[in-house]
Amino acid sequence: MNQKVRLDGEHDLKVVPFNGTAAACEQTNAFDPLEVLNSVPDAFLVLNESYEVLYANVKARTLFQVPTALQAPQRLIDFLPVERIDQVLTYIDKGFGGQSSCYEIDYSQLGIDCWLQVIYMPVYNQAGEVVNVTMTIKDITERKRTELFKEQMQAYQNRRFLGRELFEQFMENAPFVAWVTDEKGIMHYMNPIYRTSYGFSASDTGKSIYELFPSQLAVDYHINNLQVINKGEAIEATENAKTADGITQRMKIYKFPIHFNGVVMVGGWAIDITEQQKMQEALTLSVERYHYANEATSDAIYDWDVVSGKIYSGEGFNVLFGYAEKSVSIRFRLSIIHPDDLEGYKRVVFNALRGNTTNHWQLEYRIRDVQGKYHHVMDKAFIINSEKRAIRVIGALQDVTEQKELQVKLLQQERKSRRDVIRSIIETQEKERRQLSVELHDNINQMLASCKLMLEVAQDNQEAAPALTKKSYEGLQTVITEIRKLSHRLNPSAIEDIGLDEAVREMVEKINLSKKVIIAYSCERQEQEAQLQGKDKVAIYRILQEQLSNILKHAQAEYVQIQLRFDLPKVYITIQDDGVGFNPHLAKKGLGLRSIQNRIEYYFGGLDIESAPGKGCLLMAWINVDI
Repeated sequence: MNQKVRLDGEHDLKVVPFNGTAAACEQTNAFDPLEVLNSVPDAFLVLNESYEVLYANVKARTLFQVPTALQAPQRLIDFLPVERIDQVLTYIDKGFGGQSSCYEIDYSQLGIDCWLQVIYMPVYNQAGEVVNVTMTIKDITERKRTELFKEQMQAYQNRRFLGRELFEQFMENAPFVAWVTDEKGIMHYMNPIYRTSYGFSASDTGKSIYELFPSQLAVDYHINNLQVINKGEAIEATENAKTADGITQRMKIYKFPIHFNGVVMVGGWAIDITEQQKMQEALTLSVERYHYANEATSDAIYDWDVVSGKIYSGEGFNVLFGYAEKSVSIRFRLSIIHPDDLEGYKRVVFNALRGNTTNHWQLEYRIRDVQGKYHHVMDKAFIINSEKRAIRVIGALQDVTEQKELQVKLLQQERKSRRDVIRSIIETQEKERRQLSVELHDNINQMLASCKLMLEVAQDNQEAAPALTKKSYEGLQTVITEIRKLSHRLNPSAIEDIGLDEAVREMVEKINLSKKVIIAYSCERQEQEAQLQGKDKVAIYRILQEQLSNILKHAQAEYVQIQLRFDLPKVYITIQDDGVGFNPHLAKKGLGLRSIQNRIEYYFGGLDIESAPGKGCLLMAWINVDI
């Protein structure tokens, strides 16, 4: 084939979208060439170098099951069976290389062989450049069947010297019913299967079909026979038949003209498609039930043809997500899954399709609707296999967004309730400590002061008085000093008065004076402390105090480093010692550590402890404060 289509002359080819018309044709043209293409029985498409369909006539849209209207050109491969894509793209590429191509495709439909002829031709512009490729698809089934029959008949004629005996021997062993009749309906031949199936004998040959069959069946047979004789062409049709047992059959028949001694007769053969028709009717009923079920449920039911990559969706998909298309590609389905969920979806689904896990799945992910909003969905699907290969998936998407939002609200309420409990515990602890501070200062201190005064009076005892008085005085003074230290440590008002940083420095200095351990303390961005509320300062001070208490009791440390860093609304606390260390996963959490955790949890913060036997301990914590 070396024909060329050129875009010049009076009737230039106008390339329009699927649903378009050649409205832009010259006013002088008496007809729209694209409307002519819509009326032809062949499928016709115009393609660009990106394999996008620029035009498709009515037959092409029906053949490829494409929508009648598209927002933009769509690639042809989206409408092709997977096994045909490479072959079609190869011939399109040849077309853009200036080469015309033509080939035939054979396929089976309901067990019947069918044929298509596919023609590719380059389209040239006035400069002689290939700008498009046309694709024409012709249904040549009837022609091929006629050709095959002619070949068979020609072969028979070539062997006619074998005579009628050879023909009858062939037909008598054929697995299908076969016959020969003339234009008057006289039966000239019936093969054995024909006679057996319908209760005839060899003596019935030569009788009219009106004698052999019920009148209505005979009329239907005669009408089709005359069509073959008058047109001189083979036909394919369906006819009813009634067996010798009175059972009605649906037959697929093939009738063709036979020229014998200058007379045109009709030869025919047929196969029983009764069961196939029942299966088709059952399938139709199943589809109807599917549609009824789809209408009755709020779930988005889908049917995924794994071989073609097409996903057919029910009305629920439109109701839930706003997508009205009944058929989409798997590529489109993947494009509307949330990016964070896509890999997990692929892992579960494609492992199941490959047969690596199970023949079904149930997973949760997010899917985007036409408005751009994501919905949480529960996807439940079942895989249909053929010869250990997944060919189809039936599934349903259930919108569980409300359930997920309810779970989040319940979790938030739970955290709030837990926070309220922790806050109540902390406030109670602080109240008790204040009361203890007041009691120590106002009661015990006054009692000891009285003792001090009484000892002073005891100085009247001249012999023992000097030493006793001095010793009692010093002891009482020490008690008073310690009580004041205890009061200062328990009462947070001192922190609020002198500030968090200064209070921490005082605590560190006093511990260093004891020479039990050496503590190094630093504070970054201390100027932000002024934005903290009093309760927040107390909480930070208690965290430091509790951890230092743990170190002094258990760590046997020589050196401790404390770092306090303000980066509001976060405050970071780091405490590291060189003590004996412990295993954080095995060690029991004492009251001090639990108190630290409760305070951090109240502020929605975080706590990380790194330690090992003989390696010391590193405590890193942070809290969120209100500013």
